[in-house]
Amino acid sequence: MSMTPGANGALRLLVVDDDEFDRMAVRRLMKTSDLGAVVDEAATPEETLERLAGGTYDCVLLDYYIPGVDGLALIDAIGEAAPNVPVVIFTGRGDEDVAVQLMKAGVADYLPKASLTLERLLSSLRHAIGITRAATRRRDAERAMRESLEMEHEARARAEHAKKLRDEVLAIVAHDLRNPLHTILASSSAMLDLPLSAEERTQQLEVIRRSANTMNVLISDLLDVASIELGNLSIHREQFGIEEVLEHTAETFDRRAHERGITLERDVAAALPSVSGDRGRLTQVLSNLLANALKFTPEGGQIRLHAVAVTGAVEVALENSGEGIAPEYLPHVFDRFWRADHSQRAGAGLGLAIAKGIVEAHGGRIWVESRPGETTTFYFTVPAAGSGLES
Repeated sequence: MSMTPGANGALRLLVVDDDEFDRMAVRRLMKTSDLGAVVDEAATPEETLERLAGGTYDCVLLDYYIPGVDGLALIDAIGEAAPNVPVVIFTGRGDEDVAVQLMKAGVADYLPKASLTLERLLSSLRHAIGITRAATRRRDAERAMRESLEMEHEARARAEHAKKLRDEVLAIVAHDLRNPLHTILASSSAMLDLPLSAEERTQQLEVIRRSANTMNVLISDLLDVASIELGNLSIHREQFGIEEVLEHTAETFDRRAHERGITLERDVAAALPSVSGDRGRLTQVLSNLLANALKFTPEGGQIRLHAVAVTGAVEVALENSGEGIAPEYLPHVFDRFWRADHSQRAGAGLGLAIAKGIVEAHGGRIWVESRPGETTTFYFTVPAAGSGLES
């Protein structure tokens, strides 16, 4: 086994010994070799660690019996400071039991001072450096293998995630688009095949329009979910007061709330700061939350919309009375395609996932709190203009 130069172009050794004459002996031996080695010296543990911190060495020659020093503790400290540098013990006290103990502690070789010759020193260095570099190469290869396996696992997980998303989208398209499509086909067939009056034809056209609108909303939601998944949801920022968005959006739900005897209250703080965001997208967030609140609020219940200024943002909250959300369901509320009750609730389960994606694209956050049997409150924040919180 040959010894190749270290990182600085020459073999670098660190001799650790409290005896100056022993250090000089090693230096003289190395000078007689043709390796051109650089030999540094240290007499104390502190000096040893300082040397290791300031340079790169190929091997440490350590006297195990330094007065007042725990040899094993120093070996551990050297291992932590320079894990890829082998340690060769050279000592004036020969003890096979100690030698075995030191080898178990990670020492590469054990060399008695009494038999120290250039040949034995070089042989020990070759052995120590050789096995250490082989171990380092093995560890590097194992790390590269682990990283490759991790990358492969991540790629497989991404592929499985994409397949799952595709299957979910196909299932939604196959199920949720089929109903309005069948309605359109039925209404158009009636108009073509039956002798309808003008009023009946108008009714069928209205059915077709509502069904087409349902399909359009679902397709738009699917496109938004895909954009959010890819991280390229379009946000057109402007500075505006959010009060107008809150009021106008709430007004569009007043009639539906009134028809079910639900009170839709507004409580918007005065002098809210202007926000930086996409007016249309934030209207979409609030519309999704209001539609969700109406769906889960019983007749005669109450929905309360309020907004306040918080540090660097406006916080909007939408509280509705009703069953509330069970604690085990809360972590899944914003998952796409998720519905707590698949048998009774209509919809594709995309509204809250889209709301979350839009809010986060603005640099805000969205969350939900619920008291089962009492109320559920959805919160979201929108960064104030000039706050520096915009993403």
